[in-house]
Amino acid sequence: MSFWTHVNGAIRVDSTPLTNEEVKNLFKTCTFYGTEKEWLECNVPRGSEGSIEISIWFNPCEKDNRRMVITLFGDLRGYEESQHDDFISWLNKIIEDNTLWVRDGIMTLNEKVYRYDDELENFVLICREIDIC
Repeated sequence: MSFWTHVNGAIRVDSTPLTNEEVKNLFKTCTFYGTEKEWLECNVPRGSEGSIEISIWFNPCEKDNRRMVITLFGDLRGYEESQHDDFISWLNKIIEDNTLWVRDGIMTLNEKVYRYDDELENFVLICREIDIC
């Protein structure tokens, strides 16, 4: 049997002390056909066929309070449901350690929905199945 975790999420970040290049370095990905170096440098959740994909939109207007939007998506083979807490812990650590001021965020891992909680300043599970949200 093959286990998969399907990921889809978006995070709006209003500010951070990091430069755009420093933010990009937080999310090094790898693909099934990537080089050994890419796999060794990968620092995001990954399965046996590669990592999640990360796309970052940086706001070109410096006077706007919307700094960036980070999207996370992909299909992780060999990444079981028991590892979902590790995924969310990784994401919360990135936010906390790098002072990302998150305005809003939502993430699904299979049928589990996580939402950024302003009071806790972390992503938390809000429902187990998409159709009950």
